[in-house]
Amino acid sequence: MRPGRRRFIRLLMVSMCLPLAGPACNGVANQACACTALFAIVQVTVVDPAGAPVAGLDPIITLRRTGERLAPAAQYAYGPGTYSVVTDNEIALIATAGDTVRFAVSDGARGASGDFVIGVSDRCRCHITRIAGPSTLVLH
Repeated sequence: MRPGRRRFIRLLMVSMCLPLAGPACNGVANQACACTALFAIVQVTVVDPAGAPVAGLDPIITLRRTGERLAPAAQYAYGPGTYSVVTDNEIALIATAGDTVRFAVSDGARGASGDFVIGVSDRCRCHITRIAGPSTLVLH
């Protein structure tokens, strides 16, 4: 790309960022925060040993740093056996540097659990994000 064109594109990006002052405009001083309407959800699918999804379980979700139990989110239309671990509703509880959340379920005879590292996706603390953690748990 020609140097003149690069300067023009950079100037265009900065001029777009100034009126919006959104979190995507890194490097612009005195930014205000503007969150999107996105509702972030970290989810996990629970399956039996044969790989069939297991629905209807009551998860126990614990914020490891504080020991606080988190209320499971209402089950959205994720699909059979898919559960929410944490949603944007819990962002105020998540440390800026990230936190570990333990998700555990049991059907009475078998159980499964997994640890999820949950972070904050942006400096404005708009949304949570999965840093680490399984996408599937198997009941044993």
